[in-house]
Amino acid sequence: VQGTCTTAETSGVTITTNQSTGEDTVAMEWDQSAAPLKASCTLTAPPQTATTSTLKVDSTPAGAQLSVVNLRAAVSPANVQGNFEFYDGDKLLGTLANAGGEATYTSSPIISGLHTFTAKFKPADFWTQASSTSNAIALSAMTAKNPKVACAKSVGSTCRVTLGSLITKPSTVLYQWYKGTKAIKGAKQATYVRRKGDTKLSVVVTFKKTGFVTRAWTLKLAS
Repeated sequence: VQGTCTTAETSGVTITTNQSTGEDTVAMEWDQSAAPLKASCTLTAPPQTATTSTLKVDSTPAGAQLSVVNLRAAVSPANVQGNFEFYDGDKLLGTLANAGGEATYTSSPIISGLHTFTAKFKPADFWTQASSTSNAIALSAMTAKNPKVACAKSVGSTCRVTLGSLITKPSTVLYQWYKGTKAIKGAKQATYVRRKGDTKLSVVVTFKKTGFVTRAWTLKLAS
């Protein structure tokens, strides 16, 4: 910040000002034994460099049991220092530092209803760099009762997922069966036939619908 000050004289004492550059303060020196003095200062900040922020909603984190979302914000220029503030409407969800031009915030479980997400970038040097607000993304939370899975323990028995009551009907339902942490190749249906050596079986059921937060459940079977 640069600026100039006009000084006033009282009893022959003159204020001497030190103009500062690149700071938001102006230091003044005077004889403190004299009467109080007044001075008016005009400061002019340099033109701010614009920043541009964007927001994307990634898929629901793997293994999520409830409606949660990954909010991925980005800023340009990427090397500007500062923080992202993530909002659901007017509610601040959290703050993360810019790391290489982006930051990803994982939300808490989202309640039913419409949600509008935005990200605001606040530069550390607000004198020379402008803040910016991302595009808004509107999503609704999908309401559905938890699906269930049932299966006998014997080899050759059929394991079956039932969806239960669909309060919000998804346009797409995805299935992926797992043995431990490894996805079973080709096992992408609502049913799965137990094989020899199958232990720690589980299935991830994912609901998708345009305009809604993707919702996923991990259902585990008894070994």
